[in-house]
Amino acid sequence: MSQPIDHSQFPDLPPEVLNAFAAVQFELSVERAARQHKQAVVAEKDAFITELKELIEKLESQVQDYRRTKFGPKSEKLDPTQMELALEDLESAIAETQAQIAFVEEKIAASAVDPEKAVPRKERKARALPQNLPRVERVIEPDSIACPLRLRQHGADRRRSDGTARPNSGLLPGDRHDPS
Repeated sequence: MSQPIDHSQFPDLPPEVLNAFAAVQFELSVERAARQHKQAVVAEKDAFITELKELIEKLESQVQDYRRTKFGPKSEKLDPTQMELALEDLESAIAETQAQIAFVEEKIAASAVDPEKAVPRKERKARALPQNLPRVERVIEPDSIACPLRLRQHGADRRRSDGTARPNSGLLPGDRHDPS
C-alpha cells in the first residue's frame, strides 16, 4: 500500500502541486476503502453460501434417512409405534434444518443492497441494422430435388400387395434394402 507523501521533504513545491497530491491521496483512500468494502461483502456472501451448502447437505441426508426409515426393508419389521417415533424425530430434524435455511436466507436478504437505492439495470433493446447497409437476398437452390437414396416421403403409408400395412422402413419397393 502506498504511504502518504511527506511534504516537508519537498519545501520548494508550489501549493497547487501539494493540493493535487492531497486530492490524489484522498481519491486513492476512497478507492481503497471501496475495494475493502467489496471484499468484505464478497467474503460475507461466500460464508453465507458455504453455510447454505452445509445445511442443504444436512437436509438431503435427513430426507434420505427419512425415506430409508419409512420405505426401507427394515420398515416392515418395525412395530408401527416405533416407526412413528422414528419418523417424528426425523420430521422434527428436517423442520429444524429448514428453519435454519430460512434464517440464513433472511440474513442474505438483510445484507443485500436496498432495492430502492440500487441502480436499476437498463433493459437491452433489439436494434435494427443501420439503413445504409446494403440488403442482399440470396436464394440457394439445390442442384436436384430428387433424393439420391430414393427414399420415399417421410410418414407416407405404404401397403403391401395383400393390403396389410408395411413397416415404415423408409425405402421404396424394389430398393435393394427392401425387407419384403
